[in-house]
Amino acid sequence: MKPLLAVLLILAAGAGIYFSYEQNESFKKTIADRIEMEQSRENWRGERDRMLRELNDARVEYESLTTTKARVEVERDQLIALNQELESTKEALTVELASVDKVIDDLQKQLDSYGVSSVEEIMGKMEASESKNKELQESLAGTKAKGGEISKEVVARTEVLNRLQAEQANYRKTLTKNNADYSIVSVDPQWGFVVIGAGEGSAIDPNTTLLVTRNGRAIGKLKVSSLEKTQTVADIVKGSVPAGIRIQPGDRVQLLSPRETAVQASL
Repeated sequence: MKPLLAVLLILAAGAGIYFSYEQNESFKKTIADRIEMEQSRENWRGERDRMLRELNDARVEYESLTTTKARVEVERDQLIALNQELESTKEALTVELASVDKVIDDLQKQLDSYGVSSVEEIMGKMEASESKNKELQESLAGTKAKGGEISKEVVARTEVLNRLQAEQANYRKTLTKNNADYSIVSVDPQWGFVVIGAGEGSAIDPNTTLLVTRNGRAIGKLKVSSLEKTQTVADIVKGSVPAGIRIQPGDRVQLLSPRETAVQASL
């Protein structure tokens, strides 16, 4: 019995040691698993925090892009509006340029009607006239210094000077009025005269030669025969109207050449 009891005690002790070892290993494994899970959880938390930061950064960038998009769209609309405004300005300037070109052509025609080729030529003639006036004034001053025996000559020269200055003023006035045109209100083809809707106070005077135009094209010439208060009667110059064309009411009339003044005669 004792040997058997000893064997049983040995076996019991061995079993106890074995089970104690197994529990210890299991506990160690549990601790290790717990540590690994804690580490995994910390890693997951770190990954989650990183993803949250990236998500927040993405939201901020999205809001920035949305703001930028709105600003770009506003700038695009402003550029479109500016482009439309520039197109309108371009069209207006094109029309204005065409108008300026027409004024230049009309002025050139007026210069041609004066028998000069440019404004510079007119200014040259006016300067020459003014120089001549200056010489007369200087001569007049010298003449006055000579005494009373030549007073009559002084008076005569003064009258000439005044007349020249008046002619200059009239010449300038004619230049400013020469761009006016008038309308033919009636035509008498049998007697060859027309009635113009402008009279005293206009640029027309009894010595004025008139040019008849239609749609900007010259179709005849007129010679004033009667200047009245509100109208002018003018004869159609023979041979000035091309064959197949008749002067009609509504045709336009403008100065062909101004009244020759003493200033022009002296030039």
